[in-house]
Amino acid sequence: MGRPKRVFPEKLHEFNIMHTEKQKMLSGVEITVLHLLKKTKEWFISLDTWAFCCSKFKRKHKNLTPKVDLPVCKDEKTSAFLNEHAWHDWVDKYIEEKGELREGIDFLNKLYPNHKKVKFYELESIIGAYCWGSFVSYDEEGNEVKKLKERYINKRKYYNWKYFDAYGHEGRFPKHIQKMRKDHRKLKYDTPEGKASYIKFRGVADKYILENHDFTPIFKVIGENSIVIPYAFTEATVKGSAYEHAGELYLVVTDDTVYFEIDRHF
Repeated sequence: MGRPKRVFPEKLHEFNIMHTEKQKMLSGVEITVLHLLKKTKEWFISLDTWAFCCSKFKRKHKNLTPKVDLPVCKDEKTSAFLNEHAWHDWVDKYIEEKGELREGIDFLNKLYPNHKKVKFYELESIIGAYCWGSFVSYDEEGNEVKKLKERYINKRKYYNWKYFDAYGHEGRFPKHIQKMRKDHRKLKYDTPEGKASYIKFRGVADKYILENHDFTPIFKVIGENSIVIPYAFTEATVKGSAYEHAGELYLVVTDDTVYFEIDRHF
């Protein structure tokens, strides 16, 4: 539909019909988009969206019966992962009477009144990596692509390393890898010897994490159950820009918790 236009938070109340659609990516994966729709004389029209993973929605009345079908993550390992790495006290610590967090939580409370709302840092980034095909991708016939591009392999390494918490819990590595880390730390990184030592250590460490603590299946489940909601926030980011009030809520929902992250545009 071309370049997105400005969204106006004072008109958000006009978009009072909810409708979900599956948005398919070039990687062949799909995510759920919850559109907020306005009913005109002939059309259902959504808010304009500046999100990377969805576009504006428009359809004639006769071709649409709005429905809401939101996924719920039932996978126990993924639910445990989300619970372990979420920021459970963040909402209580930072929520105020006004602002984007308050508006986001108020909307989520209407959508999921009985669920706990918990911030999950980098959820938007994980969903983005899923959309681009870092954790799984499919060809035009729907077959899973087995040979990954290097940038997707590097993404997997990044997220595996981060959530294995290799910096915070070095003791999780076997002793021979711990020794390699201690040895490379004795060298200056900006020397040929230091760089070579670090590359060797990271190669062995990445291989160990991939073979013993690969989170890729969990990231895939997160992506499959992800929800994006284009929204209009009162608080402006870059004042005067077309996207100053635009943003999205990114969610993964379990039986009792909404894990979320708010993304704005700058």
